[in-house]
Amino acid sequence: MRRFSDRPSLQTLSELNITPLLDLAFVLLIIFMITTPLMEKSVDLVLPSSEAAPNAVDPSAVQNIVIHSDAHMSLNGADLNL
Repeated sequence: MRRFSDRPSLQTLSELNITPLLDLAFVLLIIFMITTPLMEKSVDLVLPSSEAAPNAVDPSAVQNIVIHSDAHMSLNGADLNL
């Protein structure tokens, strides 16, 4: 096996080191082998739709807070003094 220092300085590397690529491929293979059975044993969820609660917020309970650029605040149209 030739070492890097044995080659002339202007010669390019003609072979690629595929060891890291193989390591990555094996790690991904192991991860997929472990996670695939877990995906098959999933729990069925019934998610609520947006039509289930059309009036979830009571309009009379809504509070409007406005902060003006001059640091003046108002709550539901009434001025606040802090």
